Amino acid sequence: MTKPSTSGERTEKKKAVRRNIVNAALNLCKDKGYSGVSLREITREAGIAAPSFYNHFTDLEDLGLAIIDEAGLTLRQLLRRARKTVDQDETIIQRSVDTFNRYLDANGEFFHFIVAERIGGIKPFKSAIEREISHIIEDVAESLEEEGRRKNRPIAYPVYVADLIVSCVFNAGATALHLSSTKRRKYMEKTDIQVKMILFGAESLAARAIQKDLPIPDIEDK
Repeated sequence: MTKPSTSGERTEKKKAVRRNIVNAALNLCKDKGYSGVSLREITREAGIAAPSFYNHFTDLEDLGLAIIDEAGLTLRQLLRRARKTVDQDETIIQRSVDTFNRYLDANGEFFHFIVAERIGGIKPFKSAIEREISHIIEDVAESLEEEGRRKNRPIAYPVYVADLIVSCVFNAGATALHLSSTKRRKYMEKTDIQVKMILFGAESLAARAIQKDLPIPDIEDK
């Protein structure tokens, strides 16, 4: 006699099916873009019947938004954990760039989706991606301000600086995504130097203001 499945087992099975659907979509859209993938193709790739798809997502747009949410949340959680474990000999940004590189190694399909849909996706996808990026920029700006106070090296325009750094790292990630792991790390080393140059400029602006006994420039001052 077959033992009835428990509530926990059913929940885990449902999670596994949902994961298979997401992985199938990510795998298929690498070659022809998300708009070129059909629901039937996704369910066939996931090994489920087409009607089962609707137990997890209302439609393909809902699935795409779920992928964006997971990609953004995973990256933000990794970056937040990384910033909490920064050594005295390194900066928050150095640790963040290294964490982003590891994110690419482990979650390349997710980032490929973000890059592609940010450019050519439908409006709801573009809006969701920009929202996720805005959250990352806010987190980075807050961390830069905290580190500046802790090391007595404040920066000017922390939100602008964070925006520039995130753009720099994301653009580098889009290029590095297609490189081998070794070449990717080499490429991201260049990005690390570029980010240091951005920070040096922001610190110099702040230092100049302090020398002249002026407020450190920020967005509200413009």
